[in-house]
Amino acid sequence: MKRILLSLSIFFLFAKSFAQPITVHTTTYTVPQLVQDVLFGNGTAGSACVGTINNITWSTGSNFGSHNGIGYFTNTNPNFPLTNGVILSTGRIDQIPGPNTQQLGGFGDQIWPGDNQLFNYINSLGIDSGLTDYNDATILEFDFTPLTDQMSFDFLFASEEYGTFQCTFSDAFAFFLTNTTAGTPAVNLALVPGTVTETPISVTTIRDNSNLPTCDAANPAFFGSNNEGAAAAAAAAIDFNGQTVLMTANATVIPGNTYHIKLVIADRNDQSYDSAVFLGGGSFNIGTADL
Repeated sequence: MKRILLSLSIFFLFAKSFAQPITVHTTTYTVPQLVQDVLFGNGTAGSACVGTINNITWSTGSNFGSHNGIGYFTNTNPNFPLTNGVILSTGRIDQIPGPNTQQLGGFGDQIWPGDNQLFNYINSLGIDSGLTDYNDATILEFDFTPLTDQMSFDFLFASEEYGTFQCTFSDAFAFFLTNTTAGTPAVNLALVPGTVTETPISVTTIRDNSNLPTCDAANPAFFGSNNEGAAAAAAAAIDFNGQTVLMTANATVIPGNTYHIKLVIADRNDQSYDSAVFLGGGSFNIGTADL
């Protein structure tokens, strides 16, 4: 009997850990601290990289009398592959923790502006003929000076548009990197790995067909989780219908040059069905000083 009770206790403890939602924090860090102490320092103040980061700016709904789309998260659910980091969302970040029981974003929400650079970039690729505008853009930007010839960071994309709309409709995001010292054009680091043409990551470019069997899969190796259905929804760490695998954005850079990065995500054509990018705490790697 004791063995049975012990086994049941272990089972319920294990099940609870898998059903644990992420925790969202909106006041733990200021936005500059999210960059300096979370993205570069993994929550440790005084990161060795802080001296190479400056010109931190941001914009989200709270800048326009609407919802806050930038914040810090922590996580203990092994179904979600990041333990902490920064969220950039097209809606309210306080509604993002799982389980997946409600639609994030919808009519009645106060809309805020989109982003012209993101619109012009996606429009120039000719991959979204139905695109008319972007709304609810959340943007985080800063300058940095790499100390090595490679830079990288980890991220995950999630969206409510997985499922019903995943064949034809997707919000957009990009990581625009510019070498300001050299004056070269911005490049987007948020691309589907291994694709021949420039293919931004989105619901329509990374999906399997488990959410919507009538919709063919696209780059399914990079699709991480379908959070729809009773069991999956109850165990979901986040309140989004689907998410990608953990991915890494990277680029070859010139040590000592100044770079500008703009992280931006926005709703396509409306303010419904939110999406978010989760940035891994401590994963921004631009090299460290050789002391």
